[in-house]
Amino acid sequence: MVESNLAAVLANMRKCPAEADAEAHMATFDVLARAIERCTAAGRFAPADAAELAFQFWAIGHGAVTRQLTGLYSPDEARRFAAVGLHSLFVGWGDDPQAARRSLMDAGRRRTPAPVPSRAPANYTQRST
Repeated sequence: MVESNLAAVLANMRKCPAEADAEAHMATFDVLARAIERCTAAGRFAPADAAELAFQFWAIGHGAVTRQLTGLYSPDEARRFAAVGLHSLFVGWGDDPQAARRSLMDAGRRRTPAPVPSRAPANYTQRST
């Protein structure tokens, strides 16, 4: 069953986005790249191409979400694995390990519980957070 859910997610990923969707994606991606530029300017990250770093950040988030949507991770597991991956990225980009940990913990405290997606797979059950 997990394989069929993963196949459905991958099939949807192959569809060409509408122009408006592509523009929304780029606007959202630009927000992430600008945040990375601010971290670099503040000395948290070593100088690098912000778009390349943003793609790495994006890949971790989307990997965790894809595994959650296919029923392989609960929402809490997806958040935990994403946080571990992001911590590794931040440290690899030059951030202090403790500063990176504090930033991720602060972000976690600000989050709101994730609702069940409207198009969740049939076997999806949201576990309590």
